[in-house]
Amino acid sequence: MVGGDTNQEKTTFNVQDKGLSTNFIEINAAAEYKKVNAATKYVTYKKIYKKVRYKYRGKYRYKWVVIYKKVYSYKAVAKAATKTVKKTSIISYGTKEEQILRGAARFRYSSAAHNGATMERIGGGDCWAMSDFLQKKFNAAGIRARTVQYANSYTSKHRSVQLYKNGAWVDISYKKYGINNLFSAQAKKPGMKVVAGG
Repeated sequence: MVGGDTNQEKTTFNVQDKGLSTNFIEINAAAEYKKVNAATKYVTYKKIYKKVRYKYRGKYRYKWVVIYKKVYSYKAVAKAATKTVKKTSIISYGTKEEQILRGAARFRYSSAAHNGATMERIGGGDCWAMSDFLQKKFNAAGIRARTVQYANSYTSKHRSVQLYKNGAWVDISYKKYGINNLFSAQAKKPGMKVVAGG
């Protein structure tokens, strides 16, 4: 307790029970940040002391109580925005081919998506989804590409993308651009067939 009437009687008085106009809520995690809206703001609770008046046995008395005041902050959002800009700048330089491949590196491997549109929506997909994503991006950029399907040690229908360079079809260097290894082209392609592009 801070300050106050040192002569007041001891009591088990409850501020809320005595009908005060102010309601106080005690919060255990006073120093922790609590997310209100990921796109706009964060709120933290500041511990402060407040002197309140109450009536006890016909007399008005004063008591110091602890309350927690909301303090809003936009700093966390600013940091998130900075990271987004930084990531975008990394993707946006270089040739169209390099930009597409850097952009593809943000997706994780997941069996939940089998086409590019779904993979973009949920953030991950399988080799079919990645190949569909790359094929459509290369087509839109005017880059000659094709999707091939063949067997590997995991499946009989693995798919990867090739680009036409110097008169020959060559595999994309998935590793060079940080794309998950499970999407990568295999050196040997038994039973290979073209399923898109060309």
